[in-house]
Amino acid sequence: MPSTESNKNLTNALEDYLETIQHFVDEKGFARIRDICDARGVKSGSASPAVKRLSEMGLIHHQQGEFITLTSKGEAIARRTQVRHDLLVRFFNGFLRVDASQAEKDACAIEHHLSDASMDQLTRLFEFLQNCPEGQNDFLKNFHNCPIVSTDNKACDHHCKTHNRKKGAAISKGRLLSDLEIGEQSSITRVNAPNEIRHKLLNLGFIPGAKVELDRIVQEKGIRLLLNNHPVHLTMQEARSVKVQ
Repeated sequence: MPSTESNKNLTNALEDYLETIQHFVDEKGFARIRDICDARGVKSGSASPAVKRLSEMGLIHHQQGEFITLTSKGEAIARRTQVRHDLLVRFFNGFLRVDASQAEKDACAIEHHLSDASMDQLTRLFEFLQNCPEGQNDFLKNFHNCPIVSTDNKACDHHCKTHNRKKGAAISKGRLLSDLEIGEQSSITRVNAPNEIRHKLLNLGFIPGAKVELDRIVQEKGIRLLLNNHPVHLTMQEARSVKVQ
């Protein structure tokens, strides 16, 4: 996430506005004040000052009466926040089975404060579930059916057991993102990179389950791809650190 002096004054509410603007930019290339008001359920008297403040901070492009787009710094913050939101919703709703509407509310409350370290570990949980045979087969089923967790009073339908998979046995290998053919679609299973690169990729949205499509290869510069339908450029080193199905 960009760390300029002005961004220290970026409030949770302003980050939410950036997320909303990013949604419309992804959808149609720009946002308007009335779009933002409709999406957020506010009046222009609330949205206009927020938009003005984001413009002053260098996070959006906007002049009176014109369309609103994001600067590169603004887009980085918006995507970072949105990725955290999506991952938290998946954790609360898909893993913990919290009601969907409550999961959305909880994610909104936490997304602004989730550190890179916690984001990293939460992502590793989903990577484990998607890649490790023990995670794929029984882990979630056992968790959801366990009497300690379940609230439906049904008897636990599994027996606790010790798995005998040898230490260091290979998990599902997958393919490298860099090995995709142009136009081929897949989904992310894992990011295997040093912390600095890994955090960059996670903040861009390279989390388990995210959809990718290889758009083109730029010689020596890397690749251009669509990540959940928005364009992203990666170096070849970064592309080789991402595994897909």
